[in-house]
Amino acid sequence: MRHDLAGDRFWRYQRNVSPGLQEYIEALSFAHYLEHKSLISYEQVQSTLSDHQGIPLFPLPLEDYLLGLADLTGELMRFAIAAIPRRGGRQKASDICGFVRACKADFEGLTPYFKELRKKQSVTSQSLEKIEDATYAVVVRTSEYDMPPEWLDDLVAQTLSRAADQSSYGEEPRRKRARDSDYDSDDN
Repeated sequence: MRHDLAGDRFWRYQRNVSPGLQEYIEALSFAHYLEHKSLISYEQVQSTLSDHQGIPLFPLPLEDYLLGLADLTGELMRFAIAAIPRRGGRQKASDICGFVRACKADFEGLTPYFKELRKKQSVTSQSLEKIEDATYAVVVRTSEYDMPPEWLDDLVAQTLSRAADQSSYGEEPRRKRARDSDYDSDDN
């Protein structure tokens, strides 16, 4: 691979390679977050793009590194919201919310230097807002009950499970569809 990317060849094709490289960094940083609860460093990413002797196969552009990390916030948003109904998930979602908030703040200082990062910051803001809304709703609802946290986790899980069963994953409930079809047949 090094031969294919020798000299200026990497930079010639960098714009073509960049989206895939960002996706790779997003996946790698998500795996790193799950294991270490922190961002993966530039050096750690570059080492995964090196041969068995530690020599980089190609230079990792700083912009691709940052944009891959910015994409991580969307994965963390989905992970946080999916974690809420599980035991300990409320705390996990709250921790992720703080982490994404810190990432957004840290990336904000770099947006004047990287045009694409500015665009991704708006997506990060949306992801952060979704996490905050979900965790806030759960905190408000659970504050109404005086129960141990484990019981609250079970209550949230049961409620979400019932809601998912009734809605058939985003489709209208069957009762409503039946009523709508009954109404339509009366018009004929």
